[in-house]
Parts: sequence; structure tokens; C-alpha cells
Amino acid sequence: MKNTQKKRRQDHTSFFPVLAAMGLVCILALVFFLSGGVGTYSASDPQAGDIDRTVQMLVDMEQQPPADPASFQHTEEEADAAEEQEAPAEMTAEDLSELEEELLTHYGDYDYNSDNFRSWFENAVIVGDSVADAIHGFGWVYDQNVQAQGGINLYSSQEVIDGTIWLQPSVVFMTFSANDIAAFATDIDTYIQVYSSLVQQLMDGIPGVQVYVQGILPCDPDFREEYWYYDYLDDYNAALEEMCDQLGAHYYDAGFVLRAYPETYNGDGFHPSWEFYPLWLTYMAEIAGLDR
Repeated sequence: MKNTQKKRRQDHTSFFPVLAAMGLVCILALVFFLSGGVGTYSASDPQAGDIDRTVQMLVDMEQQPPADPASFQHTEEEADAAEEQEAPAEMTAEDLSELEEELLTHYGDYDYNSDNFRSWFENAVIVGDSVADAIHGFGWVYDQNVQAQGGINLYSSQEVIDGTIWLQPSVVFMTFSANDIAAFATDIDTYIQVYSSLVQQLMDGIPGVQVYVQGILPCDPDFREEYWYYDYLDDYNAALEEMCDQLGAHYYDAGFVLRAYPETYNGDGFHPSWEFYPLWLTYMAEIAGLDR
């Protein structure tokens, strides 16, 4: 009997901590609820109206027809104003020669200030393949000022063209080189047709834009036999220059740096090394008047 009573007292004693714990949980839950706790949705809650309006807005947007791309175009007044902007005066052959000689004296300098390039190209976009893509890879300009992808050519460049149009820069530099001369080989006419269509897209999509087309850069002379299609380099660049004259674009060629310093090439024979880029960017800024 005594053992039975003692067992009952032990059972009651072991139950007290459980009751205490349950009571503490209830008290904490009550405090949490009274202090705001987890918000509940109620029609009388001021936030409920915001939720309803947001839901309705999403429903309305879903029911609307797809937006017409033409709605993103500039108004006629905006287009006229942009076209009235004066293009920078073309540099004479003598000016270009002096500029090229001056730039070559700075080959290998390491005191270039990338802030200058970022400021100069603030309203410009450089479009192209891996040669252009390396510009922001080296950190010379901001990422948004380069629309380029490694491995692309004119046929696969629509994404970077669309991205450039969306950005609406005042100046565009286009540079497509090794991938295209390899792809088109002797078919220069088709190359020019495709290139012309891309330049025209930029001009139609960005009123008043100044488009600068980089000539195809030369390859390392040591690789000339392997890259036989570079035998047509001069024909390609002459056709590009003529295309620019017809379209109202600007032709330029920074290949003089690579010809003067063939050690600038990387091991593959057509990608320039680090030393090329500050001279190239300075050349672009000078001919487009970005540094003034």
C-alpha cells in the first residue's frame, strides 16, 4: 500500500514540469498574438486594400495584348532632335597619321587611368565578338558599355544588336573580325550585305546614333599560312569602308598597332594581348570625339 501511494506521488510529481511547460507556451503565444504576431489578412486591414489592388493589376496586365515593339520607338519629335545632333568632324588622313604615331609611342605604358575610359565611353557601346568582349574583361569600361560575346559572328550577333538598341547610346563601335573572315572566306559580298543590315538596324533603332565600324584586324604574320583567308583582308576592309560611305557610318582601323607591334598577339595569332586595348580605346575615343 505504501509502495502504491509512493508511486502515485512520483507520477504526480513528474507531471508538474509538463504542465508548467505547457503553461509557459500558452503565455508566450498570447504575448506574441497581442503584440502583432504574424499578420493576418482581413478586409478591414489597411494592407488588405493594397493586396487587392496588386492582384487586380496583375490580372489586368495578363489580359492585355502583347506590347507592340513600335511603342518603344522614339516619337517623331525626339527622332528629329536626335538626327539634328552634329556628327564629329571626320579626321583628315594627316590627323589620323599623327594620332597613330603618337599612340604608338605609348605602347606598353601601364599608367592608363581606366576612369578616363569609363568617362569617355559613358554614352557609347562597343559591339562585337571576343576581341571586344575582353574590353570589360580587362576592366577598362563598365559592363553595360560593351555588348559582345566570344565566338559570335555577324549571323549570330542579333542578341548584342538588340541589347545595344535597348541601351540607346549616342555612339556605337562595331568590331567583328576573325570569326567572320573565317566564316565568309571569299564571299565578301554576302559579308557586306549582312553587315549592312546590322548597321541599318542600329541606325533605325537609335535615332541620330553615330556608328563606327572597325576594319577587320590583321592576324599574326606567323599564322598567315594557317589562316589563309586573311589573304583577302584588304578586300574586306576596302568593302567595309565603301559600305560606311554608303550608309553614313564611319570606318576606322586600329590594325596599325598590331602591325607595328606583332608581339601584341596572344598565342592563337589573332587575339590581341592586354597592351593593345588602351591604345585601341584611346584611338576610338579620339576619332569619335569622346575625349573632348
